[in-house]
Amino acid sequence: MRIGERDEGVASGREMCMHITTCMNDLLESESIESLSVKAICEAADISRTTFYNHFCDKYACYQWHLDHLYEDILSQAGRTCTFREANGRMLSEVKRLKHLYVAAAKLSSSQSLALFAQGRRERDLTETLAYHRGIAISDRISFQIRALVAMEVTYVLRWFKEGMPLS
Repeated sequence: MRIGERDEGVASGREMCMHITTCMNDLLESESIESLSVKAICEAADISRTTFYNHFCDKYACYQWHLDHLYEDILSQAGRTCTFREANGRMLSEVKRLKHLYVAAAKLSSSQSLALFAQGRRERDLTETLAYHRGIAISDRISFQIRALVAMEVTYVLRWFKEGMPLS
């Protein structure tokens, strides 16, 4: 029996999303994201197209879901429950685990761009951490500093992705 049919009620939505995303990562080792079809992802994940579309609107939503999952579980904790360095180290370690997915996503320049998605999410997290968890009023100056930091982070992390994550 197919995973999507048998386990859909048993596996959590998060587990299924991770399974699909991991399968997509494996396929991207030898295929471009543009040429990769949802059908191929479904075959690799041993799920139906219905199961895929119950979790994602398209193939680009896979890396967006994973990045959002990492922001929520790891990076949003920087300055709250762990240091900035600890959170970023854990985040990049998880990203490197799905290296092919992020290298492919970083090369996109369309509206599906990883840069646009990452920048908006990171700015929201930093603003929330400072305002609600640190009690700092967000002035125009601090808002500028957040945007500048995020622009630098995203620029250099994407560069690292595009270069194939050569350094640990």
